[in-house]
Amino acid sequence: MKRFTENKKVNFAYVYIIECGGLFKVGMSENPKIRIQNMLPSLPFRVNIVECIRFKSAYFARLAEGEIHLSLKKLSLHLSGEWFTQIDYFSIEKCRLNLSGVTQNISDHSPSNRKDSMKLKAGGWK
Repeated sequence: MKRFTENKKVNFAYVYIIECGGLFKVGMSENPKIRIQNMLPSLPFRVNIVECIRFKSAYFARLAEGEIHLSLKKLSLHLSGEWFTQIDYFSIEKCRLNLSGVTQNISDHSPSNRKDSMKLKAGGWK
């Protein structure tokens, strides 16, 4: 696993969330398009990109990814590694607001009228 420090010279890095077969992967990459393309042959189902958030450095992206993983584990949504059974939108939003490294939301499929207990399941927001 790569280690990222705040001084690492990277233009941008991304935290992405993909859905595959009703499960969700939260990952980090400096180039999510290539990262997801490289995963496709090993995934058994079609992949949908749920979220892709750009950060000003890999350091901030790694912090956000870790915070999202921890939040989802606390909600007992963890399956294995970086895979989760559901995504809690508010865990993601909290990381977005708390970390100063966010520069742009590349894709935001969040619902316009969210509820406190709203979780993303395969097929849309429930």
